[in-house]
Amino acid sequence: MNEQDWTVEAEARSSGIRVQIAQCHWPHPTEYCESSNWHLLNLSLTAIPDSIEGRLQCGSSGADSPGVGKLVFVPAMSQLSCRGGGGQHQRVVRTFLDPQFQATHLPAGRDFQPDHLQRCLKVQVPAITRTMVRLCRETLEPSFGSGILIESLGTIIAVELERLFLPAPAGDYPPKAANSLSRTELRRVMDYVDSQCAANITISDVAVACNMSSRTLTRKFKLTTGETLHEYAHRHATNRARALLNDNRRSIKEVSYELGYPNPSAFSIAFRRATGVSPSEYRRAVT
Repeated sequence: MNEQDWTVEAEARSSGIRVQIAQCHWPHPTEYCESSNWHLLNLSLTAIPDSIEGRLQCGSSGADSPGVGKLVFVPAMSQLSCRGGGGQHQRVVRTFLDPQFQATHLPAGRDFQPDHLQRCLKVQVPAITRTMVRLCRETLEPSFGSGILIESLGTIIAVELERLFLPAPAGDYPPKAANSLSRTELRRVMDYVDSQCAANITISDVAVACNMSSRTLTRKFKLTTGETLHEYAHRHATNRARALLNDNRRSIKEVSYELGYPNPSAFSIAFRRATGVSPSEYRRAVT
């Protein structure tokens, strides 16, 4: 069984998101494989068949689970494989998120580690479950402003997923080592980076805003997240640029100034260096 075996009873689309209410009958025994160029969330509205084993493969990383949850997340360009008992009807909400549109939160090609993939097979985030149920209701009974609402709900899900995969564990965010950033410090750093113009931000600016030295910040951020602050800021800047370019109402000149570049040429050089294509080439490819 694969994606085309689902019978779609209702579907809704908006910018960067597609929602399906689908159903199928799991054969007994069952084997199921699925992959997508978009991020995919499956929320089961009916019971999960007994004895289902799951495996999620993303790049060089993989994770196995003796059972899958009612809510499963399949990152873009990864593959979900399930096998086990079946023989029953299943109804699901399937939400597809475009990595290009949702790049600010969940960039495609992210290097998911095995512990991340384990969380994907059994997503336990009540806020995501509630939002998926809301998407289900809006898809089955569309009303005034449904497109805007669905797009907004997709953004909520993307943010919650990003929080799920923050370097520190969910909950109290205990430090990985004595000299790592606390939950509050990590959030302060990320919020500051997220609020600044991409072209103008410096490590010293972040350090001053977070009341620590540049050397301490650099060391603690790497220890806490596994990536350098420069890498995080660069990834965020590139994803923000992609997200702004997805909006055709903004000219490339407007995008470059919004990101803090002195002129479109400087923005084009930086964007091509980061992505391999110019802003105009990227826009033609995704719009």
